[in-house]
Amino acid sequence: MRKFLPHIFTLLCLLPFRAEAQTILNGEFWADMGAALDFDEAVPPKKDRGDAEKAALGRILEEGRYVFSGMIFGFSFSYTPLDRGRDIEEEFTLKPVYEIPWGDPNLFVHQTRREDGRIYARLRYRLHGFQENWYAGNLSNLMGSASGLGDAPIFAGWQEKMTAIQNSVKHAVREYARGRIDNKPLKVTGTVFLGDAPLIEILRGAFHARTRVRLKIDDVLGYGAY
Repeated sequence: MRKFLPHIFTLLCLLPFRAEAQTILNGEFWADMGAALDFDEAVPPKKDRGDAEKAALGRILEEGRYVFSGMIFGFSFSYTPLDRGRDIEEEFTLKPVYEIPWGDPNLFVHQTRREDGRIYARLRYRLHGFQENWYAGNLSNLMGSASGLGDAPIFAGWQEKMTAIQNSVKHAVREYARGRIDNKPLKVTGTVFLGDAPLIEILRGAFHARTRVRLKIDDVLGYGAY
């Protein structure tokens, strides 16, 4: 039996082995504690600090859910460039492929800090097994990369952060398409993923988002084919 042990060891070393590593996404998000735009109707400004912080963390979790969904599942997009000569207005649509459901226990607050009237939260999201393939796909070498800037007015409320992100994705898609399509198309469609949590600031009365994306153009419809 002893003489067979080295052969058995060699055979075991040749068998496939897969470490079950779980991907964890991280991102820092913030919410203003005192600004009227950051208070939900259910939690008016006169409520105590604990209620305000709870409401702010709820908004942060919602923003994190949107961002992490965009990093894992991505969005389908359709972009029509502005063409004044043909009287065509610019049009951009962005639809989530799938979203992390609200209340998913894998999305949680890891750390918080308070600074200058804001609460900052480091969020984490542990990918479920079926999400690993989705996330790995957007890291493929077949995907291109780009970055964009986008704004949205703050007076409409904290949800406009997501609008600023969407506008920054539009900017990234537009610049990416311009560098790869010679003749102005009628419509460009494809898939885009958020590369990480966008950087969002307030500048001149607007949410200002800086976003990195990974994307793939699926179809280009030219005017000749229209």
